[in-house]
Amino acid sequence: MKLIAFMNSTRNDEFRKAVGDDFIANGGYANGYVAVPPEHPYHGKDYDKPLVDVHGGLTFDASAKEVNERWKSLEFIGDETELPDDYWVFGFDTLHCNDNITNWPRERCVEETIKLKEQLEKMSNNIVFK
Repeated sequence: MKLIAFMNSTRNDEFRKAVGDDFIANGGYANGYVAVPPEHPYHGKDYDKPLVDVHGGLTFDASAKEVNERWKSLEFIGDETELPDDYWVFGFDTLHCNDNITNWPRERCVEETIKLKEQLEKMSNNIVFK
């Protein structure tokens, strides 16, 4: 089962522009996302359904089609270069209290996104509780 990890910095860039670089919590480099295929047991589920250990918990879910329409610049982690519309996306953000570029540089955002991907991969054969 192929899961796709990627990041997007649009919200973080807009937040930094609004609050300025001097603000103590001006957001990390990017937010992390993992897209799961239709056969994944959590496909189409709310972000509070998969129990994962990721920074701040999951804070996002949407269809990949919505993501493709909303964000034009996705930074893929790995060999993937596109996001199929029939996938479902889960994500976490680095816009919590005290999150900033120093605490959440690109490298750490990549590591956390991969951590999320690995957890969702392990869940691919689990039973889903509604």
